[in-house]
Amino acid sequence: MTFESNSFPVERVRELYGYDYETGFLISKSRTKSGKPVIGELCTNSMWSIRLYRKDGTSVKTNYARVVFCWHKGRWPEGEIDHIDRDPRNNRIDNLREADRFLQSQNRSCFNYGTHRCKKQNKWIAAITVNGKRRRIGQFETQKESQEAFLAECDKIGHPYLPPTLFGDRYVPAERVTNATPATPSTWHKDHWPAKKTHAYGAYRRKNCKKWKAVIRVNGKTKQLGSFETQKEAQERFMAECDRIGRKYLPPTLVDDRYVPTERLRGIR
Repeated sequence: MTFESNSFPVERVRELYGYDYETGFLISKSRTKSGKPVIGELCTNSMWSIRLYRKDGTSVKTNYARVVFCWHKGRWPEGEIDHIDRDPRNNRIDNLREADRFLQSQNRSCFNYGTHRCKKQNKWIAAITVNGKRRRIGQFETQKESQEAFLAECDKIGHPYLPPTLFGDRYVPAERVTNATPATPSTWHKDHWPAKKTHAYGAYRRKNCKKWKAVIRVNGKTKQLGSFETQKEAQERFMAECDRIGRKYLPPTLVDDRYVPTERLRGIR
């Protein structure tokens, strides 16, 4: 897999940005925003992107974490970048690693080492995907047996996987287990997320549309709150509606012309 950003000069990246090791944010070196954290733009896949400008005025848009990796390592990653704690906001360099699509899939919260349960047969099925083709390994009485068959098949064909640890009656990636409990950030709570973990405080703008829309989900239904000229106005309408109905949200801080969660700026000021 090739990335357009890999042709962007590494030296230019360091001319444009500094880096804060404590927070994981790039720091702008431009004349108007020098010393301020670069927040980035939220994409539809819940990842953060950033646009890099060359000296001739042309630009390229790429993943925020790739730019952090490039700034720190002095080279662009050959493959994809994986967030070890599965939090796309946490771009501290010790939380980033190069990975292919298979390793990334293993770091998802739903990863079960190639197993799933067939309710109809009440069996655990083991399967593996190689070169884009899914191959069934077999069916087993327990999830543990199914996972062991998957791991044995990986060893046989030389397929990489995250080191497993036996957790109860099944295997989980060892890096997820801390003090015998799954590692989950204490700040993650479903009532705190502003809008499906987008951190945009209920505001969005469609392509080819000049207006910002504010929405909120209540009891599984999306409620339109109105259209606004700026993202800030839409976010303020969202927060006002949250206050009215008693909905919790992350404490906001005004950065430039929009609100971002205060915890994302921790340690910068």
